[in-house]
Amino acid sequence: MPLLGSALSHLGESYFELLLMASLALIFSSHITYLNLSDTQASTSMIQVLPLVPFGFGHALFTTLQGPIVPKIVPDKTQLSASFNLIKITESLGVTIFIWLAGYIRHATDSFTGVTIMMMFCTIVAMAATYQLIEETKAVGY
Repeated sequence: MPLLGSALSHLGESYFELLLMASLALIFSSHITYLNLSDTQASTSMIQVLPLVPFGFGHALFTTLQGPIVPKIVPDKTQLSASFNLIKITESLGVTIFIWLAGYIRHATDSFTGVTIMMMFCTIVAMAATYQLIEETKAVGY
């Protein structure tokens, strides 16, 4: 998303970790909204579509920030390409496993509530990791 990346460049990298947390908060708010919706509500209701706006923006912001944050936490710059490779491999494996798990939970419970709770848990773990990153970057003075 070049427009978002360009806007983030003007802010400066000192805000990247906080923006990462904000992106996760947007995603989490969408999950909370979907948790409060019933599986049986009419699918034509706009209330089911509106939470996709903060979710989409949060995901775009998270994805845009992923690239510039990695060099801040990898001290040996010769290891950057290997780090990005490992991140993408892990990300792909995670997506595969969680898509399977979401399908399993949906089938076992006949509801999206369990899937939403699983996604909320994943977001909470990411928020905890981001908090650790914020604390770590404060310690090294980024």
